[in-house]
Parts: sequence; structure tokens; C-alpha cells
Amino acid sequence: MDVGELIKREPVKVAPDSSIREACVIMKREGVGSLLVESGGNPVGFFTERDVINAIANGISLDEKVSSVMTQGVVTIQADKDVSEAILLMNNEGIRHLVVVDGQGKVIGVISMREAAWALNSMTLDSSVW
Repeated sequence: MDVGELIKREPVKVAPDSSIREACVIMKREGVGSLLVESGGNPVGFFTERDVINAIANGISLDEKVSSVMTQGVVTIQADKDVSEAILLMNNEGIRHLVVVDGQGKVIGVISMREAAWALNSMTLDSSVW
């Protein structure tokens, strides 16, 4: 299965100068556990539920900017790569989210380790039936 097949929607995005509170409202409204942080149309990081927990635990105001607590940098993968490659990449990089790009490098979505593992597990179960 190709990574691009896991994309169900456009990535939910937030600007780095948005407040942590605003980002949390977006996450709740959209039903997601992470946001792609974009600046000038380019992905610069992720803001995740884990970042919210760390901010609260460290006494950071929810009015602070997302950029002060986000996970900086992104790792990309081409949409036509196999899901097993995505899992290896996430494992090797120690990350839980990948930005999926098309052949021209345009962002088309985000996948999580959970989604990739689910897809790989489904493929394994399907092949074990045969």
C-alpha cells in the first residue's frame, strides 16, 4: 500500500504565531491530535497533544505562541512510497508524523505512526488469509 492511500483529508494547519489556546480550539473542532505548522506556505513543524501537555506541565501560558512549544522541523515522504518505508522512516527519525508530498514536493497530507501501523497490520492480516 502506498503512503498516499492513507491520506483522507487535507492537513489541518496552524500558523506559528497562533496561540496555544487557538491551536487547541482548532484541534478540538477538527477532531485531530496534531496540526501542521506552516509559515509562508511552508511546513515548519508540528503542534501535537504532547506539546500541549508539556506546555501545561511547564507552566507555559496557553496564550503563548505555538512556535514556542511546537516540534520544529518536518520529515517528508513521497506519496508513492510504501507504508513500510514510512514506518521505518518514522522509527529511524524518532517521530510520529510525516508530511506526505506529491511528485512536485507539494504537501498533500500528513500521516501518523498509528495510521501507518494500522495499514501495515491490515495488509498483513489480508495476506495471512491466503
